[in-house]
Amino acid sequence: MQKIIYISDVLGYNIIKVLFVGGINMEKTNKQNNLYEQFLKYSYWDLKELFKNAKTKEEQDFYITLSNLVLQKEQKRIIGE
Repeated sequence: MQKIIYISDVLGYNIIKVLFVGGINMEKTNKQNNLYEQFLKYSYWDLKELFKNAKTKEEQDFYITLSNLVLQKEQKRIIGE
């Protein structure tokens, strides 16, 4: 049985269809809608606000994980200076 999960417009990117069949296969996304590039546009404060407005625990976990990535990146930058 195939399980299809739709990840909708949470971070402002187009809908991505993920198809699980013994692994993950993602439809090709064009370079302008690259998830990582979209992530880089968000500040810690943006993610904190999204966390506050999250409707589910899973959504809160998602935003807190992203905000932790932002903090880790900044910490590495500061330590490297």
